Amino acid sequence: MSVFGGLIGALVALACTAAILQPATSNLSPFTRALVLCLLLGLSLVLGLMTGSAVGRRSRVPDSRIRMFSALASAVCGGVLGGALFVGLSASYVKDYAAWPTGTFDLILAILALPTLGALGLCLGAIAGFGVGGLSGLVLAVVVPKRG
Repeated sequence: MSVFGGLIGALVALACTAAILQPATSNLSPFTRALVLCLLLGLSLVLGLMTGSAVGRRSRVPDSRIRMFSALASAVCGGVLGGALFVGLSASYVKDYAAWPTGTFDLILAILALPTLGALGLCLGAIAGFGVGGLSGLVLAVVVPKRG
């Protein structure tokens, strides 16, 4: 079940990330777009595989509280993906369209912008991941038979 769960988790993470990245990277240069797509889709594939595998393995254990475990594991995965998505897109758009700031105040604001956007992405990704994980935990609690 853990391999199957890992594949399902990887496909869900990959599909969600691709649905966000396709329109969001349409205005980037071709090289930057390809680089951002490869890095972020690869990260989502690895994180989805790890999360789905852990949830799939835990779903077979009796009295495992699979609904809560699935929601929390997916929230962590969604948070990491959301933070990487926001930072990656922000850095790529700054690289393609903005010049490096010259003034001290502008430089400080540019340096503080990436961690702030990363934290916002982490929060939004964790909220979305918690919802997806909660729904998948409900399905797993009903569908997967427990080992005795």
